[in-house]
This record gives sequence, C-alpha cells and structure tokens, in this order.
Amino acid sequence: MGVLAAAATRAARAPASHHRPGSHHPTRAQQARPAPAITGAALAAAVRVGRDVATAWVSHRPGWAAQLRRYATTGLAAQLTAGDHAYLPATAVTGPATAVRKTAGSVTVMVPTNAGPAAVTVVRSGGRWLAAAVHLTRAGD
Repeated sequence: MGVLAAAATRAARAPASHHRPGSHHPTRAQQARPAPAITGAALAAAVRVGRDVATAWVSHRPGWAAQLRRYATTGLAAQLTAGDHAYLPATAVTGPATAVRKTAGSVTVMVPTNAGPAAVTVVRSGGRWLAAAVHLTRAGD
C-alpha cells in the first residue's frame, strides 16, 4: 500500500470530528488576524478617562476619591484611596494627555504632571473605558 493510500485509510478509520472550522476554536487564519485598532471616538474616550483619572489622582482637594472612582476599576480605586494620599508628590496635570500604546482592549495614556509623567492604563470594561493602573514615571520610561 502506498503512503498516500495508507494515510487515506487511517483518515477514513478515524472518528469524525464534531468540530467545524471556526465553530468552537479559531482557525489559524482567525488567530493570525490582528485585533481591531482602537481609533477615533474610542481612542479619544480612552484618553479622556486617562486624563480624568490622573487629574483626580493628583488632586489633594476634598472629593478627589469620589471623582477617581467614577473612572477607575474597583480594584484600582480601592488601592489608590486606601491610606494617606499625601505620599503623592504630584499636585497638578500640566499638559495634554496622549495615547502612547494601544492593544486590543487597552490604551496606555501619558499625562504630564508637575512631578513627572503619569502613565495610566485604561481598559474596556462593561462597554466603557476604566483605568486599571496608574503610576508616576521618570522621563524616558
């Protein structure tokens, strides 16, 4: 029996698969397809959330925590509002926010402050953008 005939015989004896390509598992073409780009209104909304979170975070005025909770994940809000807020050297946003990195479901937004740039990671959650992480960086980070 030739190699091709043997392969055909083994394939015929193998149980039929209950999976159709693309039904449960992505095909190789689907896996290789890049995620849709975050552009336009979605990108502008993500940048706004990054700016708003940084603005609330660096504020030392009453109400800063409530403002931050509007735009942050529950975990980030709990982390940032626990304890003393006086440790944060930044007190003001000093320029426009810009998107510096985009992935399928997140945007990293850099927001200049008077203590250096704040990096805010914004993620899609429940159909809206929420900040999931924020930290001050050094120039060049």
